[in-house]
Amino acid sequence: EENGETIWSEMEESLDEKPDLPERWNPARGDVKGPYSLRRFIERSRDSGKKSHNMVIAEMEKKGVLDDLESLGKHPKVEAAKGAILDKIDEDPSARAIIFTEYRDTASHLTSELGELGIPAARFVGQADKENDPGLSQDEQARLLEELRTGDLKVLVATSVGEEGLDVPSVDLVVFYEPVPSGVRYIQRKGRTGRKSEGEAIILVTEETHDAAYLEVSEKRREKMKTVVEGLNSELEPIEREVPELEKNPMPEELIREAEEYSPPEMEEEAEAEIRVSERKKPSELAEEKKEYLEKKREREFRRKERDAAERALEKVLGSGLEGMKVENLKQQLEDEGYSEGVVKAAVERLQDEDQVRIKEDTILSRGAARAEGEAYPDDEVHKFFVEKVRKGAAVVKVDGKWRAVLAPEDYEGPRNLIKKGKRFEAVAELYKEDGKFRAWVKDVVGK
Repeated sequence: EENGETIWSEMEESLDEKPDLPERWNPARGDVKGPYSLRRFIERSRDSGKKSHNMVIAEMEKKGVLDDLESLGKHPKVEAAKGAILDKIDEDPSARAIIFTEYRDTASHLTSELGELGIPAARFVGQADKENDPGLSQDEQARLLEELRTGDLKVLVATSVGEEGLDVPSVDLVVFYEPVPSGVRYIQRKGRTGRKSEGEAIILVTEETHDAAYLEVSEKRREKMKTVVEGLNSELEPIEREVPELEKNPMPEELIREAEEYSPPEMEEEAEAEIRVSERKKPSELAEEKKEYLEKKREREFRRKERDAAERALEKVLGSGLEGMKVENLKQQLEDEGYSEGVVKAAVERLQDEDQVRIKEDTILSRGAARAEGEAYPDDEVHKFFVEKVRKGAAVVKVDGKWRAVLAPEDYEGPRNLIKKGKRFEAVAELYKEDGKFRAWVKDVVGK
């Protein structure tokens, strides 16, 4: 400290460089923090009830922006973060990690993704409530930190609240989901790992976006901070501390003689402890273990890609409606998105095993479309649904853009990932009234 104020804020001001940001916003390059966060932002705007927000949403719907947004997959950073966590846990099953992100929505999304992998994870945010997004109380924060310390939690997905001011336990891995242009914040985040043993920090960067610029600025600022600190150390003179001389109080001579004459009673010698040293593993055994580990890792990665490809394939098939689409066209589209031929084949077989799709000759259809084509529901109509709200035990949907209806879990037969706020789909359905409420019975989803 200098004159009662820390030098950190002065150092940050002296390094106030503006990053060289891309001129144009491009969601395909990842300038936004992924489709999930953008969807949540649109949902909040829709729920705000403000006329200006409704006008913007209506214009986006008119121009097809919302439909385009639904077609986007996950941001590649999501898989990169999950992969980093899995690799660390494979390396050390007792490892713990913190993922830092700027946005609460991203923290919620990553926590959910890690939970699907069976990794105990929790979102760690501040105490303030923000737009129907409750914060954590001090007791809740303390409980999560203790669970991370004991190993009951493997991962905390934290916003900036986890950077300083809290007794966050040391972890083995810190993942920066986005780079931060502040040198101080970088040091605070990185300082959460490697306190007692070697730690690791990973920064995720999307090329040709704000990420790359922020990373460059952060590195420059850290170097300048280092130079400033080294300069201060050379200028400051060491402080000589005056310590008062201790009062001499020697042991009395009679106590010294008693101590010299004292001899402890003889004790029986204990048997020498047996030390077992396990034999070292042979090189061939180590090689076999490594081979088995790599095979399991490749298998896990393949299954993850298969699951993602199956989700994308189902979206495309549902989007093709009652007509369906050519199997070869579907496979080619998935391969164009980066999935290998083997992954695509496994994904289609998975959807068939789950009876999500059916193949007729060279055409693939959703289960609902195939059944509708076979006149499984001769007296039922196909309706368009828009999920407005998802509540505990039921969803509120808008039917054919005219009526609102309650959709209960027992009245829905279709992919569960469609029952999310903002999702649209077409389905063979029956509309009815019960207890004075308009309800929908979705028998089969036939398209999006």
